[in-house]
Amino acid sequence: QPRSQSYRVNFRNDYGWSHFPIPIFPGRGQRWPRELVIRRNTGLVRGLEWRFHNPLAFDVARAVGVPTPETHPVAFYLNGEFRDVFALTERIDLDFLEAHFGHRDFLLVRTKLNLEEKGSRVKEGDPLRYEEFRNWARGSRRPLAYEEAAERIDVENLARWFVAVAFCATGDPWQGALVLDLRDPAARWFWIAWDMDISFIRPVTESSFHMMVFRDQLVFDSRQRLLRRLFAGSQRFRDEFAEIFVEAMNHRISDRFLDARLAHYRGLAREFGLEERRFLRRYQLFLGERKKPLYDHLARHLELGEVLGVGIRAAPGRSLLVDRWETPMPYTGR
Repeated sequence: QPRSQSYRVNFRNDYGWSHFPIPIFPGRGQRWPRELVIRRNTGLVRGLEWRFHNPLAFDVARAVGVPTPETHPVAFYLNGEFRDVFALTERIDLDFLEAHFGHRDFLLVRTKLNLEEKGSRVKEGDPLRYEEFRNWARGSRRPLAYEEAAERIDVENLARWFVAVAFCATGDPWQGALVLDLRDPAARWFWIAWDMDISFIRPVTESSFHMMVFRDQLVFDSRQRLLRRLFAGSQRFRDEFAEIFVEAMNHRISDRFLDARLAHYRGLAREFGLEERRFLRRYQLFLGERKKPLYDHLARHLELGEVLGVGIRAAPGRSLLVDRWETPMPYTGR
């Protein structure tokens, strides 16, 4: 098999183990996975070897507040042969939903099928209920009021997902799972991130606002149409999105957080004996410079006016509440 191949592993009693025997996904508690995915963790971009891109993008998405599978880089051997450093990742299925949300009664839709795949996007549940949602979300170009959207979708989840993929400049963003909790009569559709491996590759100045939402070209995914209609039709959504964006940039994916994640992957690169580490310098450059153009794009598209920097200094060792976040000093933000 090619070295870039990904694998899905099934555990069945007929083979021996009925679940993965090591608790590598702590977030699942004692609900150990019966299936998992071994994803390729390497790519070649402009002659530069690319590693840890999907786990790093998931780190960002989780920090912003987007549900993601747990994923961990691993040394992968197949039939005794070392294949490369891959990533062990939870598969999004009913077992995953039960482990993280407490039960299995969900409507589960895969938002994107690979070109060679056929059949319905609906993996679990009633396809007609999904089609009704899809027709509502994509069936009109009219501006959308916040209140109408909030009856059907988790608006905050949609906004946080967009913040995450915009920061990462994810090149193939319309992936993931669309989920509805069938036990909750007031349940709203929400999205779980998946496959963010085409991240941190595009120019640091790229406007995801234009590429994903405001340009004329429409894609198959409901998220684009919903975002476009909400930005056009709801000042409340525009205001809440700006608040979520600023909170994420200043506090959830602060420079301290990003520096810590880079240090984590530098350590993994050493542990795995990776000699080629130039990709880490590329990540450091991208993460250090991405916020400023994103703020500028946000201000321009939402007509918010000038972006201002703020700094707070206090005695050494002090921390202050900034936007309700316990923040060590000194603090800088926008």
